[in-house]
Amino acid sequence: MRLLRTMLAVTFHLVGFVSLTGAAPPQATQGPAKGKATGPAKAAPAPTKAAPVAPPPPLFAIVQSGKWGFMDRTGKVVVPPQFDEPSFFFHSELAQVKIGEKYGLIDRTGKLVSPIEFLEVSCNLEVCAAVKVKKGDGEAWGFVGRDGKLVGPAIFDEIYPVSKGLSVMAQNGKYGFADGNGRIVVPAKYDEVQTGTDSDFPGVRIGEKWGMVDPRGKVVIPVEYDSIIYGGFSEGMARVKSGGKWGFYSNLGRLAIPAKYDAVLEFSQGLAAVRIGNKWGFIDKTGAMAIPAEYESALWFGEGLVAVMIGGKMGYIDKTKKVIIPPTFDRAGKFCKGFTSVETGGKTGTIDKTGKFIIPAAYDYMHYDCDTVLEDGAVVAVGKLYGIVDAATGKVRTQPRFNNMEGGYTDGLLGVQYGDKWGFIDKTGAMVIAPQFDGGSTFEGGLASVTLDGKMAYIDTKGRVVWKEE
Repeated sequence: MRLLRTMLAVTFHLVGFVSLTGAAPPQATQGPAKGKATGPAKAAPAPTKAAPVAPPPPLFAIVQSGKWGFMDRTGKVVVPPQFDEPSFFFHSELAQVKIGEKYGLIDRTGKLVSPIEFLEVSCNLEVCAAVKVKKGDGEAWGFVGRDGKLVGPAIFDEIYPVSKGLSVMAQNGKYGFADGNGRIVVPAKYDEVQTGTDSDFPGVRIGEKWGMVDPRGKVVIPVEYDSIIYGGFSEGMARVKSGGKWGFYSNLGRLAIPAKYDAVLEFSQGLAAVRIGNKWGFIDKTGAMAIPAEYESALWFGEGLVAVMIGGKMGYIDKTKKVIIPPTFDRAGKFCKGFTSVETGGKTGTIDKTGKFIIPAAYDYMHYDCDTVLEDGAVVAVGKLYGIVDAATGKVRTQPRFNNMEGGYTDGLLGVQYGDKWGFIDKTGAMVIAPQFDGGSTFEGGLASVTLDGKMAYIDTKGRVVWKEE
């Protein structure tokens, strides 16, 4: 299974975990698939620091008569359409291009920096750093630099490049790690490596046992557990499974809490929910029981409160076990920004830390990103129609009337589908670009790709057509 080997469609929000053998991840079912990643210690700053170099202006893929090229922000064609597949730079300095059955690389000026001679190119959202070449009677993968040239010999069966740190590589059916210059840092000795597009701490397997390595390939959890939750340490702890039970391994390099629980969630605000039999409680980082296991279900602490189930309903307690919000909800979430989502009677809304509703429980669906919700609002739905509600006040920004919404806000605008046409609203919910397009995407670099009269086109944030396929 290849990790983002080619990008054949514009994808703006890609989150997921990939098993490099295709096997299902060895993850617990009671919580998220990973903890918060903790990066390596930063090196001491250099005495002098060069001024950052501004990246070249973005290029945008265009198509004419079935061939692909690139234009600039103004609609001027920089690379005439000549390639057989669409290609996109995203955040990378290079983009792959294809003519016939071979691939090459171009930079952001449109210059062909490597000839059209590679059998395949491996790119992700951040970097194009690996290519497949003909080698003797077979094929092999090697690394390329930002200039598109091979660095070191092509000696790998597979490469899964990353923008920073070490890339996963394969040799003779095993997996290891190499740097961007093709230097093998960790020999290919693992039977499986599991990583994600946003994870710096891969899980590694030898035989039936799992461990975890850091961004430099150093083992931080020994390969001796039946299962782990890879991705890093949450508040210095990672979940491990041994003998059918779960415990916690510390980032200090030791098993901090023995594997004796039937299920565990990651630590949050110093406590972790654990299940003993069919009851949930909370432990601290010494393994001491901070809140007895007497709840039917439990989540994570957020802003001093945690959702627990009592008598089949969800409510909130504090760290002293005091009930702050009585258990009256069918479902409940984790507090952030002073509120959380709850469900009652099949409808969803939000409450504050006193239990008072901010957004009334009147919606069939709700989604928000805690980092941006105060600015962007919460997406809500009534039936199959979507709208936006202000998370702080509960005021409706735009009534649920759209058939679909595209991704999230970019350049201050959000793509919405009204009937069979697409347009764009701003963060107040006002329609900025009227629904008139047959298809649309999110804005990127000041432009959005849309379908107009059955043709590919680009518009700016005012809705003006910058370029259209002939």
